[in-house]
Amino acid sequence: MAIGISTGGPQILEKVLGGLPVDLAVPVVVAQHMPSGFSELLAKRLDGTSAIKVKEVEDGEKLSRATVYIAKTGQQICISCHNDTFKAQIFEDHGELYKPSVDILFKSLAQTPVVPTILGIIMTGMGNDGLQGARELKAKGAHIIAESEKTCTVYGMPKAVIEAGLADKVEEAPDMAAVIMHLVGHQA
Repeated sequence: MAIGISTGGPQILEKVLGGLPVDLAVPVVVAQHMPSGFSELLAKRLDGTSAIKVKEVEDGEKLSRATVYIAKTGQQICISCHNDTFKAQIFEDHGELYKPSVDILFKSLAQTPVVPTILGIIMTGMGNDGLQGARELKAKGAHIIAESEKTCTVYGMPKAVIEAGLADKVEEAPDMAAVIMHLVGHQA
């Protein structure tokens, strides 16, 4: 599962991740737009307020179920999957406006052999980062959820996905954890 979020994200993430259980059946990768150096602080803060483990992702790290990985600010993240094992790759990119870019994260997941099991979530934020990645995920069978305008701090990123007809569901932020649990469930 991957979450793309920007303006207003830390407060919304605290609510959403706070509703996820310690035995979530999948890893969660979060691309949050924020200034360089703040992703580690965000991960520590969220880890202290959530039942589920939250950490800043490391380059080459194998992703585990029931763990939320915050992408490093100022860098890009791609996820690969081989034999049902997800692995993170962190790299420098001087061409993209957003670091981390939701589009780059989502597009990397669209190249994995398990795309139909992927859940892509677009939440509050300006602009349309995540739109192209959501398009690629959706074309290969992934499920896309967008945050409702009612709870967005800035209704840009979700609006772009919704208006493009890519959202399978549109949900308010307080309901997002329950929707995630319904779609991905607990570990067996």
